[in-house]
Amino acid sequence: MVTAAIRISGLDDSLTEEEICTELARIGECSVGAVKAGSIKPGSGGMGQVLVRCPIAAAKKIVTVTKLRIGWSVVRVHLLEARRLQCFRCHALGHVGARCPSSVDRSHDCYRCGQTGHVASGCTLTPRCAVCASAGKPADHTSGGKACARPPRKPRRDDVAAPAAAPVAADRSQLGETTTPMDVQPPSGTRKTGAL
Repeated sequence: MVTAAIRISGLDDSLTEEEICTELARIGECSVGAVKAGSIKPGSGGMGQVLVRCPIAAAKKIVTVTKLRIGWSVVRVHLLEARRLQCFRCHALGHVGARCPSSVDRSHDCYRCGQTGHVASGCTLTPRCAVCASAGKPADHTSGGKACARPPRKPRRDDVAAPAAAPVAADRSQLGETTTPMDVQPPSGTRKTGAL
């Protein structure tokens, strides 16, 4: 099932993930089992926020609700962009671990800071992208984030096989061709249009 990610913010601290899933399933008209919520984390202003994944059809219905009330709170809903393809093994963008061309193994490293021994969800260290750092690019962001450079585009078959285009002459007279004006007559039986 194809899902979409939604960030719910402005949550009261008395809410549980089950209550959030139940309410979002009711609004999105889907089963409670199809809605998956992460753990509630502190957000701005002391209110909680949570990342929720649900079917795309349900997500469209949820984000159209102007005042979404969950528990005692009126919460804000933000539909997140689809994530780019990222390798869990080397953390680079554009491929998956099963087809990883890299010899570097970063599968035990944190996606946030690039260090070993912990995961990104509990990391409080300064963001540092290990992929960009090893490439000599600015690395003050999380691995796979928006600041990461796009992976190089693989040449398509059309790009490789296409011959170079010949230069076009600006004027036919440069090619030695001459042109003569043509006298064009409308076919007989056509009606002329004009002012009445």
